[in-house]
Amino acid sequence: MRKHGWRETEPDPQYPGEKPRRFERMVYRALAEELIGDSRAAELLGIPASELTRKRNLEADYGVDHQ
Repeated sequence: MRKHGWRETEPDPQYPGEKPRRFERMVYRALAEELIGDSRAAELLGIPASELTRKRNLEADYGVDHQ
């Protein structure tokens, strides 16, 4: 992979790079288990509390689970 220069970039720009989601899942789990509140979860995710509320409402409507 290093020989092709893929160590620093993805091999094919046609496909988007991966986005780590573990931290996000951990925050949502802590929120679901009531270990943290909405404002702290929004702060950790770096989004406004209103956006977190909107996302949670959408997920409840569609049955999305962050586990």
